This record gives sequence, C-alpha cells and structure tokens, in this order.
Amino acid sequence: MNEEKLKKKVDALRKEIIKKDKRIKRLYEEAGIHKRELGALKQQRDRLNEKSKELHAEVRNQKEERNKLNEKVAASKIEHKTLIRKIKKLNDEIKALKKRRDSLNKKAGGSFEKLEGIYQSLLVELLEQDIPLNKEKLLFDNVFKVYERLDTAKNANLVHAEILEKYKDVTSTRKKVDDLSSKIDDLKGKADGSHMMVIEFSKELTQTRKSADDTHKKLQEKYGLVKPIMEQVTQIRNETLIIQEEMSPYIQELEKIRLKREEQKSKETAKDIKEKLVKSKRVSLDDFRLLLEEGELP
Repeated sequence: MNEEKLKKKVDALRKEIIKKDKRIKRLYEEAGIHKRELGALKQQRDRLNEKSKELHAEVRNQKEERNKLNEKVAASKIEHKTLIRKIKKLNDEIKALKKRRDSLNKKAGGSFEKLEGIYQSLLVELLEQDIPLNKEKLLFDNVFKVYERLDTAKNANLVHAEILEKYKDVTSTRKKVDDLSSKIDDLKGKADGSHMMVIEFSKELTQTRKSADDTHKKLQEKYGLVKPIMEQVTQIRNETLIIQEEMSPYIQELEKIRLKREEQKSKETAKDIKEKLVKSKRVSLDDFRLLLEEGELP
C-alpha cells in the first residue's frame, strides 16, 4: 500500500476515533446531567431519612410520656375509688350512729342539759329539804331514773360528737376526692395531648418515610439510566482501542516512509553541502555536523 493510500486509511480511522470520542463526550454530558440529579436526590433522601429518625424519636418520647401519664391516671383512679369507698363506709357508719343517737335520745326523753337541771333539782330536794319518808323513797327512785336518763343523754351526746367527727372526715375526704378528680382530669388532658402528638408525629413519620422511599426509587431509576450510558462509553472505548490497534501498523508504515524520505533528503542535502564546501571552503556548524552524520566529509 503506497503512502497516499496509507494516509487515507489512517485519516479515515482517525475520523472514526474522533467520531467515537465525540460520542463519548456526549454520553458523559448526558451522564453528568443524571449524576447531578443523583446528587440532589441523594441529599433529599438523606435529609428525609434524618427527619424520619427525628420523628421516630419524637413518637417514642411522646409514647413514653403518654404511658407514664396513663400510669399516673390509673394509680390516681385506684386512689379515687379507695376514697369513694371510704366515704361510703363513713356514710354507713354515720347512718348507724344517727340511728343509735336517735334511739338514745328517745330513751333519754330530753336533752342532757335539761336532764342535768332536773337531776340537780331532785338532789337538792332529796339532800337539803326535810321531806316525809315515803316521799323521800319516791324521790330517791326518781333520782336514779333521771340519772339513768342523764347517762343515756350523755351517751347520745358522745355518739353525736362521733357523728360530727365522721362528718369532718367525710368533708376532708370529699375534698381529697375533688382534688384527685381535678388531678385525674389534668393528667388525662396531658395524656390525651401526648396521644395526639403521637398520632400527628406518626402521620408525619409515615409521610416522610413514603417520601424517602419515593426518592430512593427515583434514585434507583437514575442509577438505571446512568449504568447503560457508562456501558456504552466502555463499549465505544473498546471499539476505539480496536481501531487504534488496526491503525497502528499503518502509522508504523507511514513512519518508515517518512524516515526513509528524510534519510534520502539528508543525503541529498549533504551532497549539496559537500559541493558547497569544495567550492567555498566554508560551511556552517549545522552543515558540518550533517556532513559528519552522513559520512560525506571530503
């Protein structure tokens, strides 16, 4: 194959390589667009995943707070029931004491103060006045009867005092019940608030996880677009290597032709310089060096 045909062959192969290089460049540009989008999607996914972690922690914290509050509510309700049972018991005891007091009052037939006055009058009459024996005996019997009634009235007063103490206990316990009811309502309100926060954070967590999953799917889709592009780049590069291997012997052959031409040219130049040297007896340093290389010194 002559030099002209070799050059045409090499030029054709080089054009093919240039064409493939341009194709690789376009593919890299296309892949670059996808990779920039991949970077943005990665950042978005990572932000969503980080937000999911924060929301998950919030849900866990609110659940723990809600559970603690519910435990306090449950404990307070038990205490509330205990106090209610105590009030019922006190009311039953008051009812029984009232019944006993009323029975004693009925048996006494008068108040303690009134009977105390009668009792003292009878004692004065019995002890200080001069009365007949038959009346003294009757009066003595009356003193004992009034004393029994007075003792009964005294017991009625003691029972009444016990009733008053029970009422005080009922009043105190009812205040505890009211305070506890307010505390339970407050705890329930806080527990309901925590429960609503759990619901809200859970909804947001579900949405955020869905967004993160959707973003991850888009990311995978983008990877799916980049992969075949890079496979094309690899394929074209392999094709380029094949062309370069095919072109290599042609370039080597052209190089041989070039070297042969330069060698021939150097010989012709050296011959001209030699003739010049013979005629003028003078040559430049470069010309002298060429004469030495070509062995043309006279």
